[in-house]
Order: sequence, then C-alpha cells, then structure tokens
Amino acid sequence: MGIKSLLSCPKAQTARAVNVLFAARVRVSGGRVRGEEYCFFVPAKEETRALQALRAKGVDGVLRRAGGTARLKKTLRARAGALFAAALCLAAAVICSRFVFFAQIEGGDESAQTLAMQIMEEEGFPRLKSGVEEEELEERLYQAVPQLAFVSVKVCGCGVRVNMVMQHAEPQKPQERENVYAGADGIVESVAVFSGTAEVQPGDAVKKGDLLISGRRVIGQDEKGEDIYEACAAAGEVKARVFVGGRSVLPARQTRYVRTGESVTFTRVEICGVTIGGEGECGFEFFEREESVSVFCGLPAFSLTRVTYYRTRAEIYELDERDIAAGMLLREAELAPLIAGEKVLNTYKNVKRLDNHYALDIYYEVIKDITRAA
Repeated sequence: MGIKSLLSCPKAQTARAVNVLFAARVRVSGGRVRGEEYCFFVPAKEETRALQALRAKGVDGVLRRAGGTARLKKTLRARAGALFAAALCLAAAVICSRFVFFAQIEGGDESAQTLAMQIMEEEGFPRLKSGVEEEELEERLYQAVPQLAFVSVKVCGCGVRVNMVMQHAEPQKPQERENVYAGADGIVESVAVFSGTAEVQPGDAVKKGDLLISGRRVIGQDEKGEDIYEACAAAGEVKARVFVGGRSVLPARQTRYVRTGESVTFTRVEICGVTIGGEGECGFEFFEREESVSVFCGLPAFSLTRVTYYRTRAEIYELDERDIAAGMLLREAELAPLIAGEKVLNTYKNVKRLDNHYALDIYYEVIKDITRAA
C-alpha cells in the first residue's frame, strides 16, 4: 500500500465507516479497536478523500497521524533540535579529527619520561596533525636523552604516542683501591688477585674490615733476600662462606583498617582539553581511595575518571598462622637481593613467640665475594 496515514472513528461507527470507504474505493488496512475508537490505515495520498467521504456520511473521522510529505515535515519540525545537535556534533568531530590534544609517553625511566613530556608540552596542544613533525621530535628526544637506544613518535587518533627504549647500563669496571678489605665476616673459600698482594688464603677466618688484598706488589729482592715492593692499585675477588640474614620482629597484635560500607564517588570528564567535574572532599577521617580511568577513542576522544572514597575504621587483631607466614615471605623477599646469583649452602628459618611479638629468624649460608659490602 506504500506510505499510509492513520485515521480513527468512534467504535460504534466502525461498520458504517468501512462501508463508506469501500463505496468510495479507498483501501483500508490494519484496522483495530483501541479503547472507544476504531483505528485504521489508508493510503497517504487518499487521506483527504477518505475524511471527506466519512464526514459526508456523518462519520466522525479523525486524522491521527499523517503520512507522506506531511508526516515527514512534522517529524522534521519535532526533531529539528536533535538533528541540529547531531549535525553540530558531526561537524565538531570532523574538525577535532584534524587535531591532536595530548601526548602519551611509554617506556624509559622517570627522568626520560619527564624530559619527553616537557618537549611535547613545548609543541603546544591542541594543534593540527599536519603540524606535528614526527622525525624532528624524535631527533630532539635523542639529543635531550642521551641514554635512549630507540624512540618512536607517531600520531595515533587524537594524540601523539611516544615509545622509548633505554640503553642497557654499561658494566662497571673493577674498582681500583689502595687496599681491599672484607665487607663481611666469613671463612675464605678462594682468592683471585688481579692487582696487588693477597693477605689471606683459603680456610682463613676473617672479620669485617680485615685486610684481604694490599696495594703493593713484589718487584724483586734486596741484598738480604727480602722482597722489594712497589705501590699499586689493589683489585681482586675473595669468595667466602658467610651468613646472610638475621632476626626481624613482628608485633603479635596489629591494626588494620576495614571498610564500613560508606563511600563517596566523584566523576571527572576530560574532552578536548576541557575538564568537566572534579574531585571534592570526602569528609571521612580514615578512608581508602580508588581511581579508575576509562579512555574513549571516539571523535572527539575523551576520558572518564571516577574517584571513590571508602570510609574505614581501625581494628586491632591478633596475628594468625597465615599472617606469620606472610611475614616470613616478606622477609625472604627483602633478603633475596642479598643472595641473588650466589651459591646457597644452607638455609635456617625459625619462628619464636615472645611476650608480645614474634621473632622471625632467617639465615642463609652462601658463598659470595666479600670484597663487596655485605
């Protein structure tokens, strides 16, 4: 039937209305009763003739919804504001797609990221994508951060992405000293002298601060047969069996903060360099803060930040086996760098309950170079 218009008449006049329209050769479809009215559809181009025929026979016909051009005009008038807003947003999106608004720095250490961000800020945002010279920015970053092994600057969406890779640290040269002393107590296992004279041998017991390698070397003998020495830099490696670790104390009762169920949430939107909303005071004496950031890569791109404060209260609790085991694991993690790469001969671990605390004893017997500080 094509485009249709919706008409209605009183329910009591349904039969008369159908007969009148049939006689006038107006096609009717979709008829149904709605409350006290009978609603039906007629072709949009015949709605005027249908209404005239109904009213001529005393039927109270009413146009409920116009079809064709009339309906289109009515819809456009009703939704003009929404269509204008959509057109405005589309135009703004097209314009914003030609600009970059922010820089994202990835890789590198904290100082390198700070320098990179300063260089990006000097470029000024927002700015046209065509005005971002990627190769020039890469060259400036190489000059500003000599430790860079590789850097890439790319325009991605509405931002500039900077990826940095730092050079590996150069291996340290053997330290040259006048004398080499023990950095820890231990039993000497091996001695390797690079320069100077060894003052200990395998099996010797040494204390921290004892002389291991002296800064002198034999260059000959005098008339009495005694060695003649000359000064030189002392360098070498002395490995010994040492104990690493010690005792740490864990209070038997501790304080923790638990959430009470009360919370306050603040929302902040950043779009095109403009911040909408913000973060206020939560009013809680003790609280936990959680922040989540969602980035939407539409046109224009924008980010949504939610900050939630949870009220907490202090609670004193007695340590259980799991807490003590966690304390032991934490202590082991603290000692791990001291034995990394070393040969571990024996391990001793023990927990003792004292008056109001636990004593955690962890010792490792390892073979390590004691010319370095223990």
